[in-house]
Amino acid sequence: LVALKNFDWKQAGRDGHGQRLWQRRNVPLADGIASLPNFVGTLKKIGYQGIYSLHNEYKGSHSFQVLDTDGCLRQTTEDFKFVKPLV
Repeated sequence: LVALKNFDWKQAGRDGHGQRLWQRRNVPLADGIASLPNFVGTLKKIGYQGIYSLHNEYKGSHSFQVLDTDGCLRQTTEDFKFVKPLV
């Protein structure tokens, strides 16, 4: 099983020394730092034929937006549309 998710970094203030702090947050598959087309392409090259799972964790403060259940389902649909042609 390969769980597909993506993330980016959000500025989170500074520490007591003035160093910028960063917080990871889950974002839509098409919007994150990881290149999912390259990742899935590499899996295909090595012969992976297993399951792909969408792990969309869009509820809570670790998300790009705090979505309710309906919003999470809508975003999951968008993520599926993005990833389907890749696999």
